Amino acid sequence: MAQAHEDAAREKQAEWINRLPELGGLHSMVPILPVGDSVMEPFWPQGLGSNRGFHTALDAVWAAHVQRTEGLEAALLERNFWFDVMVQGPWAPALLKPAQGWSADPASRYSDTAIVGMRNAYTNPHGKRLFKGAGATPPRILAMQLKSSK
Repeated sequence: MAQAHEDAAREKQAEWINRLPELGGLHSMVPILPVGDSVMEPFWPQGLGSNRGFHTALDAVWAAHVQRTEGLEAALLERNFWFDVMVQGPWAPALLKPAQGWSADPASRYSDTAIVGMRNAYTNPHGKRLFKGAGATPPRILAMQLKSSK
């Protein structure tokens, strides 16, 4: 299922890239990186609007950096992974690392336990919404060989 989704996404991307010349001077695709309330509905029953707004803004900056250094596909992979970490993680002290070490890189903000949990959820075929296959985790996250504290 995950492979079929990845193949369909690549096919759609190739279709758009092939259409760029006919669109009048466009040379490449550019991501739209919504932040804050535009990422999710502006209804925050948990009172997390400021937290999620702050982290999605930094995640967008990181995705722009990744696009510049590694390309669009890597940037979108990073953005999707970190969005899922943010949304699935309970907003408790265990979700985030101490603030003094934060940067735009989400790996500097989210706990190793939260990152490992999402990586594992992506590869668990019994997980309904989060099963996306091994290719959904950014390669740099896999290379970190993080361990969960649970």
